[in-house]
Amino acid sequence: MSLKNRLIALIEAIAVKIKAISAALIDDTAANTITDKTYSAKQIHDMLNVLKTDILGGADTANALSTIAKIKAELEADNTAAAAITVEIGKRLSNEATTYTAGEQDQFRANINALSEAEVDQKITDAGVLEDFDMAQRFNDEF
Repeated sequence: MSLKNRLIALIEAIAVKIKAISAALIDDTAANTITDKTYSAKQIHDMLNVLKTDILGGADTANALSTIAKIKAELEADNTAAAAITVEIGKRLSNEATTYTAGEQDQFRANINALSEAEVDQKITDAGVLEDFDMAQRFNDEF
């Protein structure tokens, strides 16, 4: 048997085994925790359609997708709208060096229930902590 014929026979044998394995692996009734099976293409297609409907909230799919496409087109056509949205999305509390307005800082503090620097200073003053600190510092300086 020539090398060519042996290779063809080997490829055909592998194809038969792959078909047998594939048939054993496709199971539309398999639980989603099973890792050695898969769903058929039709089952996957049907599941994706259900997911699409869920994402769109049961809305008319063609109409909803058309609306999304229109929003995309508007954002691409009007750079100022896209820029405004980008700026608003960029307004987030982060650890990056960023300058925020006083109003934004107040809102951030309100969101996490934090005190401003002035409010912290006032709490320290009200508690007499600075007086105690000053007295301790004078004591240390004298001795």
